[in-house]
Amino acid sequence: MAETCTNALRAVQEQLEKLAAAVAGQNSIVSKHTEDLQTVTNELQHLGKNLAALNATVQVRGAEGAKGEKGDTGEEGRKGDAGEKGRQGDVGEKGAVGEKGNTGNNGTTGLPGYKGQKGERGVDGLQGEKGERGSVGSVPTSFLLPSECSNYSVLNETWRKVSQTNDGTANNCDNGLSGWKRFADGIGGKMPEICPSTDFRCGTDAPGWLNGAHPTTIGQRASMTVCFKWTSRCCQWSTSIQVTNCALYFVYNLPVPPTCRLAYCGDA
Repeated sequence: MAETCTNALRAVQEQLEKLAAAVAGQNSIVSKHTEDLQTVTNELQHLGKNLAALNATVQVRGAEGAKGEKGDTGEEGRKGDAGEKGRQGDVGEKGAVGEKGNTGNNGTTGLPGYKGQKGERGVDGLQGEKGERGSVGSVPTSFLLPSECSNYSVLNETWRKVSQTNDGTANNCDNGLSGWKRFADGIGGKMPEICPSTDFRCGTDAPGWLNGAHPTTIGQRASMTVCFKWTSRCCQWSTSIQVTNCALYFVYNLPVPPTCRLAYCGDA
């Protein structure tokens, strides 16, 4: 602000110099400019007072400001960490010995002992004397067997065993068979009375079996049916035959089967 007043003062001085020059050059207007000069002089005096007051204000230190208000209370501090776990307590003293218990009840009776071993066999007695041989008896007329029991041919091929299986390449067929036949003991001595479990048995594709029980009376001749098993059917084909009970064996009057690769089986 002091610099501003100084510049103003200079401007007034310059104006006075111009007025003085004007007074010298123009005497006719001296009185008018004298008034103006007095006015300017008054302004200069006023400005000088203001400048002095301003300098005094700049040099004097300002008074101390008033004390500020109390600040706000700070936020609450964080919670402290948990303390360490305390140590385990000492083992307590051993308790006192309890009183003696009452006597228990008597136990149950034990199981019987094992049976003793079998005694040794006694000494064999003496062998008795051999009896006399009986006389040869005669055969009653009622037990005379039919003629086919002594007039037959034997089937003894081992492939006729019903237990013998094949892979389908055994193509035996009884298409040339006829008359009374007896099955040899080596292939079962008779025909099976149960349907075979699978095909391709006893040397053929469809095995033949007796659908029924053999006659039980000696000398009895019975008409029966032979079935031939194929796939899931136990009696895919069938034929009628005659069977005779010859006491110690059976004979069969076997016809040619209904088609080929069918054969009669022995029960072995």
